[in-house]
Amino acid sequence: MRATALLLILLSPTLWANGSTPEPTADEKAMAQLWARMENSEDARFRALAMVAPFNEMGGPADLQALAKAWELGKPDADAVVLMASLSCGYPPSSRLRKVCDEHQLLARWKKADPANALPWLVEAQRAHDRRELEPLQTALAGAARSSRIEDGYRLTLATLRDALRSDPGFSQMAAGQRAATVFSMALAIRQAGERNALQLCPDPSQDQSRIEELGPLCQHLGWLMFHTKETSAAVALAGATISMNYATSDDQRKEQGQELAAIKALSQRFVKEPMFDVPKDNSEFSPKLAEYLDWVIAEGEVAAILGWLKRAESVTEAT
Repeated sequence: MRATALLLILLSPTLWANGSTPEPTADEKAMAQLWARMENSEDARFRALAMVAPFNEMGGPADLQALAKAWELGKPDADAVVLMASLSCGYPPSSRLRKVCDEHQLLARWKKADPANALPWLVEAQRAHDRRELEPLQTALAGAARSSRIEDGYRLTLATLRDALRSDPGFSQMAAGQRAATVFSMALAIRQAGERNALQLCPDPSQDQSRIEELGPLCQHLGWLMFHTKETSAAVALAGATISMNYATSDDQRKEQGQELAAIKALSQRFVKEPMFDVPKDNSEFSPKLAEYLDWVIAEGEVAAILGWLKRAESVTEAT
């Protein structure tokens, strides 16, 4: 089963749509069975992901509220709470996912489980901003300013999918590289809120210079966190460098931030040319190195994994 095909299957509305649907293919059945097993798992992370992934086109499970209550009765641990919160709390009030977040007080529990993380404070700030509530907005912005790191649920999503597929009878026999490709494909289809929330609070100030004076220190701090947090992802680092450059207070600072932005772009462009990302041909499998890279991303973060991988490759090249 090709990972690229799985991504299309995962996004297929027929998996979640109501009413009559075409007869599912074997791959669609396998994916539906995976979600069903995750939904009924004793692992609270699996159950959380089965509720929220991916939600946009599919509308999500009809019994979402009941599933969330059952999930709560299982006494989810901190990882499950952070995963559920990071994938549900950033939606608008009309969303069913947002209602689950609010009914189960996931935003407050997220802050408690990961107190150094700026992201739940940004979600709270965006809510207060939308409601035009000045005091809660200032409190949330102060919380974000005190934070020492920022991270969305991407690594937790990858770890949960890796563990779920590794233990699932329908996927456990799949070659390691192929299973890793499937994990990455599925994770890409699951909406993360990290850079979106920061960009909403720190938009491009070119049309309104007063925003630099009003939000400059906060946005510079957030941009720095997004770029320099050890476990950051490439997308979050890219957004962070952009924010830092937009809110720079001097030409020298703007030049420095522009260099960081160019560096992360170049790094990403260089890395995607690695042979392990080549799409298999003639029924061959993805490289087993992709599984090693997946573990590295989960353990240390995407940017750290990319840097480490390229550094190791250079060492091997120099040795030969």
